[in-house]
Amino acid sequence: MAYENDDAYKSGINYYFAKDYEKSKLAFEQSISNCPKCDINSYPLLAVQYTDGYGTEKNLQKAFELNLKGAELGSALAQFGLAEHYRWGEGTAQDKQKAVYWFKKAIEQKSVGSMYNLGIVYYRGEGNVDVNKKLAYKYWMKCVDSDVSNPKAQEGCQKNLDILCNQSPWACK
Repeated sequence: MAYENDDAYKSGINYYFAKDYEKSKLAFEQSISNCPKCDINSYPLLAVQYTDGYGTEKNLQKAFELNLKGAELGSALAQFGLAEHYRWGEGTAQDKQKAVYWFKKAIEQKSVGSMYNLGIVYYRGEGNVDVNKKLAYKYWMKCVDSDVSNPKAQEGCQKNLDILCNQSPWACK
């Protein structure tokens, strides 16, 4: 949930895009300290800083914890980030089933990036997730047809659909 009066969150965004990562980190931390009257996207945005070491030491476990908290509060961005932590085992044990769960939670909120990545997980059959080209098709089609604009993800989904339907036309029916 976003709160219009969350000036700390807005400052964090501004500092982040100005590449003043130390100030953005402090602003996102201030926003989180105001929860529940905070913008829950402060959690995953701060997590990115810990993942990449922007304005702080790189700390994947801290990034995981921040994404977990944000995901539990309903941030689609945090749910996507948490799914990626589980997918790659960064900051936590690798668990592809939990990655699928959190990608699906983010997809409920129209996360096009999650549609793209979940399609890949099913297409490849990553980890303990079975190959399922029909599900890959489903999520990539949902991505391409989404009314949420994310040109990079949607272009990737279309390219993946073209490859899938060329190699396995039965999956695209």
